Amino acid sequence: MKISAVIIAKNEEAEIEACLERLSFCDEIVVMDSGSSDRTPEIAARRARVIRNPFGDFADQKNRAIEAAAGPWILSVDADERVSPQLAKQILDRARSENPGADAFGVRRVNYFFGKRMKHGMGGSDRPIRFFRKGKLVFEGRVHEQVTSSGPVGFLDGELTHFSTRSAKAYMQKLNLYTDLEVPSLRSRRSRVRRWEFVARPGWRFVRDYFFRLGVLDGWNGFCFSFLSAYYEFVKIAKF
Repeated sequence: MKISAVIIAKNEEAEIEACLERLSFCDEIVVMDSGSSDRTPEIAARRARVIRNPFGDFADQKNRAIEAAAGPWILSVDADERVSPQLAKQILDRARSENPGADAFGVRRVNYFFGKRMKHGMGGSDRPIRFFRKGKLVFEGRVHEQVTSSGPVGFLDGELTHFSTRSAKAYMQKLNLYTDLEVPSLRSRRSRVRRWEFVARPGWRFVRDYFFRLGVLDGWNGFCFSFLSAYYEFVKIAKF
């Protein structure tokens, strides 16, 4: 069965080629570019079909990329993610099977923060749904998008490596974009922020990630991740 890999990207010239190299097992690669000012479209065009579409939000962009794909099976990855050979084999096995066992599959994503693998806390491994039959799920959410599946969900234990944040500068750029996108959702749910929330919400997020979710075991990087996550919460509230 044909597999289409879909990627949304903007100004990812440092990441896109390495990502595409790991997708050579797919029958088709679609890159949805949202107005890059660097060489991302040029680099991607060597291995993929590039479609340009103005950015609205993350879920909308991913859903449009899926619609443009031709294959009955979709593999959704980000430019800063790498598919391992083991995961590629598992994906091929499921796509070729007459009874794959599910219509959608979560994968074992391993996250790197500032170049170091995170093993604990919110920065540790997670299991996002990334491989699925076309038409069986939809992405939802302006930022930190999630998927809603209309069928059974399985799991592939092959590794998807995620180089989520390579530097503090990159984190701050993401933070500014993501918090801008989150504010309208906040406004749709509530009318104001109480003063105590400026301290309590970021403080709780740090305590939760660093202590309760064991970010402390990731050393300095665990502290930085937890602190910056708390700062993210503060900026979101301040912008609201």
